[in-house]
Formats: sequence, structure tokens, C-alpha cells
Amino acid sequence: MRVFGNCLNTLKNSPMSNELSVILKGSAVMSVASFLITLIWGFELSMLIGMIIGYVYLVFCYCYLALTVCRATTLKDKKAAKRKMFSCYAVRLGGLFILCWIGYMVSFINPIGVLLPQFFPRIALMINHFFFFKRGNGNGRT
Repeated sequence: MRVFGNCLNTLKNSPMSNELSVILKGSAVMSVASFLITLIWGFELSMLIGMIIGYVYLVFCYCYLALTVCRATTLKDKKAAKRKMFSCYAVRLGGLFILCWIGYMVSFINPIGVLLPQFFPRIALMINHFFFFKRGNGNGRT
């Protein structure tokens, strides 16, 4: 539990915390909206469970990615930093593969519901850039 608290403090104090909050909040809103859209063709508990699992996995992946980026940028060896980032990518992709495989094997998890939230971070960042981003607002990106 102490390691988890240290990770949260590291994320809270990192320069990536703003982007991470935009991604997670935007993805949560889009997950709820997409589930409400799926209600048009009928309620399926498997879709709800799949989307919840997909969103929880998205939160894990992006927090893990942010921590890995923070740790990789402190490394002096360029090859070690590349290995660290590649292993992060492999772990995240392998986890998604396993979750989708489990979704196909059991009937109470919809694999589409697991995959759908994985597309929302890019959409959230795009919406944030077009509607809420202002040049020269002191956030370091001009």
C-alpha cells in the first residue's frame, strides 16, 4: 500500500498530472456517454461490465505510462530509457490482449466494451486542444 501512495504522490507532483487528469476525466465522460448510446439497442449487463473493466484498465495504463515516462526521463542511459518505455508498452498491450481474450472466453464480459474506452484518451486530448487550449496561458506549451 505504501508503494501505491508513493506512486500517487509522484504522479501528483509530475508535470504530466494535468494531461493525465484531462485524459481520465474526458474518458470517464465518454465512457458514460457511449454506454448510454448502447442503450438504444437494449441494455446488456455484459457491455456495462466490459466498459467498467475497460475504463479501470485505461486508468491503470495511463497512470503506469505516466510513471514510466517520469522514471525513464531520469535515467542517464538512453538505451535503458528506451527499454523501460518498450517494456511499459508491452505490458499494457499484453494486458489488453489478456482482458479481451477473457472477454471472448466468458459470456459476462463484452470484449467490445473492454476495447471501446481505449480509444477515448486521444479523443479527449483532441477535444481539449480544440476547445479548451489557449496559447500563451503559462502552461509551458506556446
